[in-house]
Amino acid sequence: MVYCSRCGREVDPQWTHCPYCGNPLTPAYQRPVPKKKSRRSLVAALIGLSGFLGLGYVAYRYYGDEIIAFIESISGQVRPSTEIRTTTLTKTSELTTSQSSATTPSTPIETQITTTSQVTTTTPSLTTQLTTTQTETSMTTTSSATSTYTVSGMPERAWDSIAYPYLVVGGQAYYEEVKTSVTNEGDAPSFYTVLELYQGPVPSRIPGLKYIEHPLRSFKLTWRKIITLNPGQRIDLDLSGITPQHEVLVWVCYDPILDPRGFRMESDAELRSIYRGGPDRDRHVIAMGRSGALEG
Repeated sequence: MVYCSRCGREVDPQWTHCPYCGNPLTPAYQRPVPKKKSRRSLVAALIGLSGFLGLGYVAYRYYGDEIIAFIESISGQVRPSTEIRTTTLTKTSELTTSQSSATTPSTPIETQITTTSQVTTTTPSLTTQLTTTQTETSMTTTSSATSTYTVSGMPERAWDSIAYPYLVVGGQAYYEEVKTSVTNEGDAPSFYTVLELYQGPVPSRIPGLKYIEHPLRSFKLTWRKIITLNPGQRIDLDLSGITPQHEVLVWVCYDPILDPRGFRMESDAELRSIYRGGPDRDRHVIAMGRSGALEG
């Protein structure tokens, strides 16, 4: 026996299609079990209906008046707000004129005349009925304001007004005592002030040369320190215990970026090329001997 897989009816095995539903036939030797109806469609329908009702309630809750007004405008029904005011005007005017009696004696006839006049005027009450229709008008005003901003250009750099540190050294030696100083006389701080102390060679090692004629490379670096020096600040140092046996000391202070020195201690130039006595000497360096400043 052959059964259709769609409608479940018995068909001839020689047929290729079901004569009842037109479904292509496949060999089947038992009656197909009908599929159970799924409840998913029912659950989906209930969920959709619940969501629709919920959305409808929310829309009516917040936009009920607008929806009713829109429906009435489509159907052609207009419900204007009407207010009836009744005003009753009553005017009563009463005028009473009374003239007192007057008696005029006369001779030989005595006559007495008495006149009384009363006029009453009454105005009937007036009743007026006024009907007023209120119309709501919604007006929206949008104002736009335009602001114009003017941005100034970048000013040119004034190189003359830029402040730099101005380092000035000082010092004095007397036998084993050595005292040095450095002062920032500029308008800007020096964040990397290098302090260096060099010791000269013994004169016997280089015969025939004065202290001022010694080459710079012959001086040995014995002490170095890096500090920050603010404008107008002065620092005094006592370096007596560092070089107890000295002949010539060279005290150098400089800022390698903002206030660099104009010489190198590794060169073959003489000491007199960077230092000379007097107010016009190089402010970055000072040479000292056992008896004080070294004269050039």
